[in-house]
Formats: sequence, structure tokens, C-alpha cells
Amino acid sequence: MVLTRTPRLLLAAALLVVWFPRFSSAARPFTTEDAGTAGSRVTELEAALDMTHESACSGFALSRGLSGRLDVGLAFCLEHRDGGSAYDGAEASFKLALWPEHVALAGVAALNAPGRGLTLAWSQGLGTLQLDASLGSFLELGGNAHGEWGLALSGARGSIGMGAELHGLQDEAATWLVGLTAPMGALALDVGLGGGFHPGRDLTVVAGMTLPLNPR
Repeated sequence: MVLTRTPRLLLAAALLVVWFPRFSSAARPFTTEDAGTAGSRVTELEAALDMTHESACSGFALSRGLSGRLDVGLAFCLEHRDGGSAYDGAEASFKLALWPEHVALAGVAALNAPGRGLTLAWSQGLGTLQLDASLGSFLELGGNAHGEWGLALSGARGSIGMGAELHGLQDEAATWLVGLTAPMGALALDVGLGGGFHPGRDLTVVAGMTLPLNPR
């Protein structure tokens, strides 16, 4: 594989790794990274709500394609519990396509606390389906490091997208999610249902939207 981007783009990506945790740039409602990028000068706005029977988290994310291969993003989250809401942190992210539409490197970093990570993403078309796999390493508060992986399979029936994923920590599967996406003009709406493989893990309902602010 030969990379044809300029050293300036690679330097920008490296600086983002050092300075900028965990905002997934995967296609909603999934968290498994894919290898796709938004495109040069394309800006996207995402809004999301994750709910369990005890709490909820709402958030917004803004991403921008600096080139055909490099995206950067910024996200923040509010936690809602016991009738109140509290700021739950902000993250910055990047994704650099190493082999466009097939292999990408994604990085994330918390803006209000120590923590950052790198994820390698791989995507492959399988007829009318797409398989995405990701493997990442994350450094948390206190210097604790852990590995994470994701595996997602998605497709479409007409204009409705659907898929399922497994998300794991270290060497075991931790959570699952099934989801749907539907277009409404330029807006893409999504909904999903997820859970865990360990006792006491709540079911989670996720819902959100993605809106290109200047579509290609």
C-alpha cells in the first residue's frame, strides 16, 4: 500500500492523536469504526440519545472533512439522572483513511480529562452487505490501558438501512446492538436496541440523527 497524501496531512493527524478519547466516528447507531470518511469540506451534525431504565445520555457531535482522507470531529455529552442533568465531558476525534473505504486509523482524546486512544478500522463489501471490524487501544484516567474491538454487519432493504454489531473489551464480547436507519430528505434518522452479556446489564435504547450541513 502506498500513501499519496502530503506530509502536512500526516503531521496534522499525528498532532491530533497527541492532543485530542473516545468519540466514535462510526455510522450511527453503531459504535464499530468503519473505514469511510465524510469527504473533503463536508460538515456533518449528529445528535443522539441513549436511554436505560435508570439514566440517559444526550449528545451532539460535529465532524468536518479536511480532505478526502482526513476528518476531524468534536462531541459533548450530558448525563440525565434522578431528574437532573450534568455535563459529562467532551471529546475530539480524527479519522485518516489509509486505504480509502477499506482501512482507516481513528483517534480520540478527552478534552476535560486524561484519556486518548487509537483504533484501526477495516471495511469490506460482501455483495449487498458491508462488514466492518475495528480494534483499538485506549488509555484512561490513572494510566489504565485496555483494548476494545467491534464487529458490525449492515445492509439495506430499499431505503431502510439495518444492521447488528458486537462490541468487546479485551478478549470477550461485552455488548450487542441491532439498529435501523431511515432517510428523511437530507436527514438520516436512526434507532437501535442494545444490551450486554453479563448479569445486571440494562437494555439500552438509542436514537439519533445525522445531518450533512453542506452535502457533496
